[in-house]
Amino acid sequence: MSDALSIASDLGFSVAAAPTPEELQSWSSSVGDKGDDLIRVLRELTSVQRKIADLQVELQGRKDDKEERERERLMKNVGEEG
Repeated sequence: MSDALSIASDLGFSVAAAPTPEELQSWSSSVGDKGDDLIRVLRELTSVQRKIADLQVELQGRKDDKEERERERLMKNVGEEG
């Protein structure tokens, strides 16, 4: 969310803290199209952040699986030598 607020600030919006959904709705009504664009961008950023988090979880799972396979292979090799 901090990235989204930073982008909003770069676009010329004055943002002190993450607004609540009610504040966003109220703000949208008073600001007009520019506010609607900001809300759309923030929603898209939130969606992208979720996708990145999902990919990070999947990547960590794959790394864990790879490490487990490597441990099993090493244990098998140690067992065959002994």
